[in-house]
Amino acid sequence: MLAAGCMCALAASGGAGLADLAATAAVLAVFYLLYRLARRYCAALEWLPEALFCGVGFYVAAQLLSLGEFGWSSTADGPLHELGAGWIAFIFAVLYAIGRARFAVIGSAAVVLAFGTANYALTQFRGRPFLLIDFESLKTALNVSGSYELEIEPVFVLGVIWLLAFSLLAWRLFPGCVCAHKIGRLCSRLLPLAGAAIYFYVCFYTGFMYRNGIYMNWNDNEFRSSSVMYFIATASTLDIDPPENYDEETLDGIVLHLMENAEENKYYASLDPDGEKPDVIVVMSESFSDARELGEFETDNDFLSFFDELEAETVHGHVYSSVIGGNTANSEYEFLTGDTCAFLPAGAVAYQTYINYPVGTLVSTLESQGYSSTMFHPHWSTGWNRIQVYGLFGFDQTYWRDSFAYTPLLRGYTTDEWDYEKLIELYEDARAAQEDDEGVFLFNITMQNHGGYTTRGFDSTVHVSGHEGKFPVTEQYLSLIRMTDEDTRALIDYFRGVDREVIILFFGDHQPNLEKGFYDLAFGHDTSKLQLSEFERKYITPFYIWSNKGLEARDEGYTSINYLSQLLLETAGLENTPYGYFLSELQERWPVINANGAMDASGEWHYLSDDAVAEDELLGVYRILQYNRLFDPSGYRAELYEPVK
Repeated sequence: MLAAGCMCALAASGGAGLADLAATAAVLAVFYLLYRLARRYCAALEWLPEALFCGVGFYVAAQLLSLGEFGWSSTADGPLHELGAGWIAFIFAVLYAIGRARFAVIGSAAVVLAFGTANYALTQFRGRPFLLIDFESLKTALNVSGSYELEIEPVFVLGVIWLLAFSLLAWRLFPGCVCAHKIGRLCSRLLPLAGAAIYFYVCFYTGFMYRNGIYMNWNDNEFRSSSVMYFIATASTLDIDPPENYDEETLDGIVLHLMENAEENKYYASLDPDGEKPDVIVVMSESFSDARELGEFETDNDFLSFFDELEAETVHGHVYSSVIGGNTANSEYEFLTGDTCAFLPAGAVAYQTYINYPVGTLVSTLESQGYSSTMFHPHWSTGWNRIQVYGLFGFDQTYWRDSFAYTPLLRGYTTDEWDYEKLIELYEDARAAQEDDEGVFLFNITMQNHGGYTTRGFDSTVHVSGHEGKFPVTEQYLSLIRMTDEDTRALIDYFRGVDREVIILFFGDHQPNLEKGFYDLAFGHDTSKLQLSEFERKYITPFYIWSNKGLEARDEGYTSINYLSQLLLETAGLENTPYGYFLSELQERWPVINANGAMDASGEWHYLSDDAVAEDELLGVYRILQYNRLFDPSGYRAELYEPVK
C-alpha cells in the first residue's frame, strides 16, 4: 500500500512518468516471481532475483534523491539506467554475502541515502554530482560547510519516503535464506560474491561499457541523467594511462624541438632585460566573475563599475576555468603550471592526487630570475593539500588565516578589504627584504566571495531588475562582487603611488553555482539542456593585467587559465621557458581548452572526444608533456621549465 501510494505521489509530482512507473512495477513483479521460484527450487540462488529487485527499487530512490526525477530512457547508446540498477544490485550482493537478505536491504538503503544526499547537496553547491574523488576533498568541504544552507525540495523528501517505503517492502518480502545444508549455505555466501565479481569484471575490464557508448570521454554531460553511472564512469578513469606513443625517444624529439623553438622565440617586453625587474602580484579572486557573460539581465546597481573603468588601462579579457562552484585548487593548478584539467579525470584535484615531487612552475620561473615568492590565502591551511603542494612548488613563504591573530569575517570568510590591507603589508615586508635588482612575487587567493550565498542578515545591495527578491542567491552573490569591486579600487590606488614598477594580475578562479531560474533568465531559455558553447558560458571569468607605470590597453578576448601565466610573463617583459613558448604556440591554434571542451582559432567549440581535438598533433604533444610532468618522476624533463637566458 505504502509503495503504491509513493508511486502515485511520484507521478503527481512530476518526478516520474506513468510509463516509467508502470515499467518499474512490472519489472519488480517479475523479479519477485523469480525469487519465489528460486526459494522453492534452488534456495542458494534466491539472492540473485532479490539483488535485481532491490537494484531496481533502490536505483529509483538514488535517482529521485540525486536528480529529483527518474526515467528509463536516455540519450546514451547503451543500457545506461539498466547498468546503474546493476551497480545497486552489486552492492546488495556483496552485503548479502556478509549478512544475508535483510542486512543487505538495510545496508543498500543506507548507501543509497548517503549517495543521493551527497549528490543533491553537491549539485546545489557546486553544480555537479558526487564523484569518487570527492572523498579526498572531505576535509576541505568541512572547512567551508558552515556557509552553505541546503534547500530541501519536496521531491527530495518524496525520494526519502520512497526509499523508506521500498526498504520496508523488501524487508518484509525477503526474510532470508532457507538453505538447510552446509554446502547450500556456503554457496549462498560465495555465489553473490562471485556474481558481484563477474559484474565488476565485465563492466571495467572487458570494454562492455565502452562498446555500449557508456564511458567517460572528456565531456561528461550526457551521463548526468544517471547519478549512479556518472559516479561509476568517472571512477573508471582515475587510473591515467600513458598517452599513445609515450616513450623516451618521443620525449627526446619533443624536448629537442621545444628547446630550439625557445631559442628562436625569446621575447622581452622590456627594452633593457638587464634592468630593474617589475614586482609581480597575482590576485586570484574567489568566485569572482562577470555574470553579464551569461546573458541578458539588468540590475538596479552596477557591480563592476571599477573594473569596467580599469579596462582603459589594462591588458584584459576573459578566461575559461575548468570548474564551477568549487574546486578552486584546479584553477591554481592550471595557472601556476600551465597544465590543463582537460587531461585529468572529471572531478579530480591535481593537488590532492598528482603533485608528489618538485616540478617547474611559475614560482620556479620567477625565482630563477631573482624573485622572492610568497603565497597568501586568508583561510585554513588544511584545504586541498596546499601545504605539501606549495612546498613542492618552492614558495619561500606561505601565510594562512591561522598565521594571524585576527581576521575580520563576512559570512564566515575573511573580507577582501582586510585581505588587501594584509597583502600590502606583505608586499612592503618582501620588498624591504630584497635588493633593488631583485623582484617580489606575491600570489594571493582571496576568500570573501566563497559559495554559500544564503546568509541571513546580509543586506543585498544589487537586485535583478524586474525580479527583485526572486533570486536571493544571485543577488547576494552580486552584492559581494560589488564589494570586491570597491575594495579593489583602493588596492590599485595604493600601488599607483609605489615608485617601483608593479604588475598586478587579477582574475577569478571560477563562477558560482546560481539558481536555475536565473540561468533561464540570463540565457533566455530553459537551461536544462545546453549546447557546449552555451554550457561553457558558466565557466567564464574576467582577468586584468595592470601596471603602475602604464600599459597599452588591449582586449585579449577569450582564452583559458592554463595560458594566463604566459601572458603575464610576456606583459612583464620577463624570461619564459620552453614549455611556456610551446603554450603560446598552442594558444594560437587552440585559444581555449578546459575540462569540458576546446575552442579552435575560428571560435568553434569541440568536445574533447571529437576527432579535431583527439587527433590534433599539438594537443597530443601537450598531453605527453603533462603526463611526463605529473606521472614520470624518473623521466621528468626539468629543462623544459627553466627560463631561456
